[in-house]
Amino acid sequence: MPRLLLLLSAVIALAAPLGAQGRTIKLGDLGLTLSRPSGYTAVPLPPRMEYTVLQLVEGGGSPEGEVSPTLLVHVVVRPVTGVRRGKIVDTKTFLDRFIRPRASKSLRGGAQRYGHKPKRFEIEWEDEGLAYKSFVHGWEGPWRTVIVQGVASPADYDQHRRRWQQVAETMKLENPREDGERAKLERFYAQHRFGDVEYRIDVRLALVDGWKAKDTEHYIILYNESNAGFVDRVGSDLESLRRDLERDLPSEHRSENAATVRLCRDRAEYLAYGGMKTALGYFSPAEEELVLYQQEQSEGADETFQTLYHEAFHQYVYTSAGHLAPHSWFDEGMGEYYAGARLERGRVDSIELLPNSLGFIQYKVARGEHAPLSELIAMEQADYYADAQLHYTQGWSFVYFLRTSSEVRRKGSWAKILPTYFSTLKETHSRELGESTSGVQRVLAGQVARQEALAAAFAGVDLRQLEIAWVRYVQGLKN
Repeated sequence: MPRLLLLLSAVIALAAPLGAQGRTIKLGDLGLTLSRPSGYTAVPLPPRMEYTVLQLVEGGGSPEGEVSPTLLVHVVVRPVTGVRRGKIVDTKTFLDRFIRPRASKSLRGGAQRYGHKPKRFEIEWEDEGLAYKSFVHGWEGPWRTVIVQGVASPADYDQHRRRWQQVAETMKLENPREDGERAKLERFYAQHRFGDVEYRIDVRLALVDGWKAKDTEHYIILYNESNAGFVDRVGSDLESLRRDLERDLPSEHRSENAATVRLCRDRAEYLAYGGMKTALGYFSPAEEELVLYQQEQSEGADETFQTLYHEAFHQYVYTSAGHLAPHSWFDEGMGEYYAGARLERGRVDSIELLPNSLGFIQYKVARGEHAPLSELIAMEQADYYADAQLHYTQGWSFVYFLRTSSEVRRKGSWAKILPTYFSTLKETHSRELGESTSGVQRVLAGQVARQEALAAAFAGVDLRQLEIAWVRYVQGLKN
């Protein structure tokens, strides 16, 4: 599915209001000024939207499975793949290429403004069982096309169309201005000792109305109306956990790159941003961003922080290994291990058992229904996810065994499995990749690194003996 269509599909179940927002929205770096329709609020765009620059959603959004009236602004300032070089993409070409409507009707466009000619369309399409109807007003200029697009269900369309049209007709289209906000942020960061300043500035400049940012030594945390105590704890816990990770799994990128963490206001906003329905949070390697929402206290606040610690491990290990994900037993097993972290006074005080995971894996082990260790450690992600509950709990218990068992500490080769795997993964990946930026070379380098890391970690280890010891250890654990 085209990425733009994914965005339009995501206008279901959108976020609650982002707080007080001004009626006038200025995108100075693009030279655009427009009015925000009453009752609409700005919502962060799902990642990797190349042409969409703004998303406004009515009210608190609709229940899951319904379409929320949404206003989008797209800007095309250069040719798109497949369009003749040097030709600015017009409105109809954009719609045909990225939305592919099943029905399209051209409307009268109105008067030219700011050197841009208007083009209007009314389009309809369906996706994943939902019907969409859209008003589209394009401003086609000499060097760019600006498209204002209102989207709603057919039942809600007539109620919103006039408001969308007013926004499009009154929009100001000027030349981009010098970015005074960037200069302010440069002065701000000059007074603070944070690394990766250019990245932090770019992240702050991309914030939509109602969103704020908090800097810590290694992170920039984006949040929307989250309570201050929650944001502060997230920042403190991430830094505390990172110190433990840097000690256990040293990284060559210790303080060079800032990691992004986005705290959505609630589940609705999290789902609108692209979150998985089955998880409280996720780490996106493509965006290198950790996304999370805070559960209500009655739902279990501990789960929120268990998810934070798990995903923070993924974020750390991915960047530390040179943008490479380890085998799933290591990646998910270690992530679940750190989910059990208990932090006190700025450090990891202990790693606790996960009661539900322990009960499940003990049940499976007692019946001999666990995966053979030789198979588990070689699994690729698709196979690991095929029986996620079993493999997640088994990977977690295997890592817990390697980290806490006195028998492991007595056997040198077993005690070296985790550090050897990670150090070999990093070193081999760096060696194989060299200075290349080729996507193909990156894939090949990752394959070699994972194979060599696995071979080095379990060199000289009798896997059957190791599995017997792990089973015995798991059976003896008590919550």
